[in-house]
Parts: sequence; C-alpha cells; structure tokens
Amino acid sequence: MNQGQSEKKHNYLPLILIVEDDPDTQCIYADYLGCNGYRTLAASSGEEALALAQDYPPDLALLDIIMPGISGRVVAARLREQYPGIGIVFITAVRCIELAVKEMRQGALDYLVKPVRLSQLLETINEAWAVCRENARVQLGDLTIDMRENRATRAGNPVPLTPMEGKLLTCLARQLGQVTSYEKLWQMVWGCTGTPDKNLIQRTASNLRAKVGRGQLTCIWGQGYRLG
Repeated sequence: MNQGQSEKKHNYLPLILIVEDDPDTQCIYADYLGCNGYRTLAASSGEEALALAQDYPPDLALLDIIMPGISGRVVAARLREQYPGIGIVFITAVRCIELAVKEMRQGALDYLVKPVRLSQLLETINEAWAVCRENARVQLGDLTIDMRENRATRAGNPVPLTPMEGKLLTCLARQLGQVTSYEKLWQMVWGCTGTPDKNLIQRTASNLRAKVGRGQLTCIWGQGYRLG
C-alpha cells in the first residue's frame, strides 16, 4: 500500500497545490495524484496559487520553478511564511537544476526534472508527505498538537476537543508565536468571509484555552489570538 492509499484508509487525504502553467500537464498531474489518495488544487500562475492557498491551506505544493509572473521560488517562500510545515517539491527543466538545488537548501523537500514520469512523481510526493507527517506535531510543554488530525494530548492524555476547537487549535499552531487575526480565523476555521463573528470566536477560544492551558493561548485585544 502506498503512502497516499494509507492516508485514505485513515480518512485524511493530503491536499496538494499543483502550480503548472501548461494546462495539459497540470491536468495529468492532478488526475494521477487524485487517483492515488491525494486531494488536489491546480493553479496556472503564482498569483493564482497564492490566492488559492489563502482559502485552502495545502499540505504540499508541487511547483514549476520557472513560470510567467511570480516564479515558483517566490511562491514557495510565501507559502513557507504562511504555512511553515508545508512540503515543497519543485519541477524543473534541466537548465534550472542549480536553482532547484539551491531551493532545497532553503527547505524544499525534493525536485523532479522534466519530463516527469508519473510513477516517479507519485514516489516523490509520497516521500515528501511522509516527511511532512513527521513535522506535523507541535510540542508546547506537556501539550502535543497533531495538526493533521486537529487533535491534541496533554501529558499523553487526549484533550476532548470539539471539531471547531480542533480546527482553531490547528490554525493557531500553523502560525505558532504569531497573532492570527479574527478575520483570518473566521475564514480558515469557520470557512466564512466578511465581518467575523468575534463573539463566536471568543467563546470557542475561551473553551479551548480552558482545555489546553490558559498560558498557551493568548488573546491580543482587538487583533486576534496567539498560541505559544
């Protein structure tokens, strides 16, 4: 059983952001990975990729390193700023291998050289996802957060989180030590746009704080919340 099939068995399908300006290649990658245990988002430009990532946080990104407009390298840097645990895999032409190697020094997990065999693509994505899963846990004192499952334990004991509390905790853990605004929480956790319901967010955060420890979760007046 490959890694993607194993994830499907456990009910979590990793989300891959595919950024490729050739529509036929983009479709081939998306269809193949979609048939092998992954969810996919496809973008034809760096600008489109970053907009999609705002609404649908990806677990992995498959990036063409050279594209019109915003390059794959810039997209990767911005994705890493927003989602520190994201796995980056580059696709490159032979002439750009040195750029891909340089990106691996910056945190990319791997690169593939065109033309890409689909079996090689799947193997590389499976390996990248395995690395991401190892990095998907955040430790804060006796609190362990599993960002893939929206779950947590304290001193090894499961924390009884509601689904929304789990999503909120994961959202905050993805930006550990930074303030996450009410607007972003409203979008990322509740899936809503427009004016956030601050009372609802505050109630959920208050319940979460009582379960994970008041010292871990801080309300920043007028702005949002910070974990850690």
